[in-house]
Amino acid sequence: MENISALSNMDVIIGKQITTPNGNTILPVSKITVGLLTGSGEYGKVKMFSPNKEYPNSVAGGGVVTVKPFGFLVEKGKTIKFIECKPDVFDKTIDSVTSYFESINEK
Repeated sequence: MENISALSNMDVIIGKQITTPNGNTILPVSKITVGLLTGSGEYGKVKMFSPNKEYPNSVAGGGVVTVKPFGFLVEKGKTIKFIECKPDVFDKTIDSVTSYFESINEK
């Protein structure tokens, strides 16, 4: 949890200010995604909430944290503009694989 709270630091979400030679200011913006998954189950016949030494319980857990560039805030004089980073090939591949598995689960 300490590592996850370090990711919420403002320097990670809104990066450090970059000043160009012509006086423009650029702030990188990142997107943070946190996913946590836990589960458990019993081997053999399910006997909820009753301990049975013949059928031990199994437990698993996992998590993932991603930090991806999302875009840039650009200040030029009195104008502020947001330039969005387009999704990369990796994101499109993950979306395609996810859709494929969802279609299998629906059948």
